[in-house]
Amino acid sequence: MGDDVARFSKLFGALDENERKRLTSLSKKEQFQPGDVICREGEQGADFFVLVKGTVTVTSDDFGTAKQLATLGPGQFFGEMAALAGQPRQATVTAAEPVDLVRIPLSAVNEVLKASPRANEVLQKAGLARMEDTLKKMME
Repeated sequence: MGDDVARFSKLFGALDENERKRLTSLSKKEQFQPGDVICREGEQGADFFVLVKGTVTVTSDDFGTAKQLATLGPGQFFGEMAALAGQPRQATVTAAEPVDLVRIPLSAVNEVLKASPRANEVLQKAGLARMEDTLKKMME
């Protein structure tokens, strides 16, 4: 859990003040209630999410059974793999309690990442680390 917060801090720390303001202006705040599915495994993903309040569970289909991969909380993010790679979502994310989050559209992520190669590198590394962790958990 701490690794995601550190990566998120590095990502936004890599942006200058104008880039952070631009990203914020292009983002949308949303709320979800317990049990609400925020994104579903297999769906095409184009948004990146940052948790502000509450927790979510991350699950993946394991031969017809939902396998819990993680529980994420404030300051953590998800959706970066599908948004960056343009591939279907690798997991389902469900609100475990009332959740406030920021939805960042892919167009905003791309705009900011073009302007900040360092932020792009941080996000790519975060996506790779998340993918490795997911594969390990699926093998358990």
